[in-house]
Amino acid sequence: MLLMGECDHHTVLHAVGSGRSVILCMQSLHQANQGGHSNSERGFLPTLKHQLDKELSHEWRRFDSENEVHIGISVKDADPLCVY
Repeated sequence: MLLMGECDHHTVLHAVGSGRSVILCMQSLHQANQGGHSNSERGFLPTLKHQLDKELSHEWRRFDSENEVHIGISVKDADPLCVY
């Protein structure tokens, strides 16, 4: 378990991915849940997926006409921080 005054997004992801818990002070949690790095990127994923599908599928066909490119959005992805 990590008890920290503040912590950046990627450090939290690494800790959670390693099976650790992260406890942050209330101010850091408040800032993270107000449109922070983690949540702001998640809303853009469907748009990015659409753009990548379009661009990569076209480019991929030039090199391999027998196989397709599949772009997916993780169903397990979630904000690593929650407020209790």
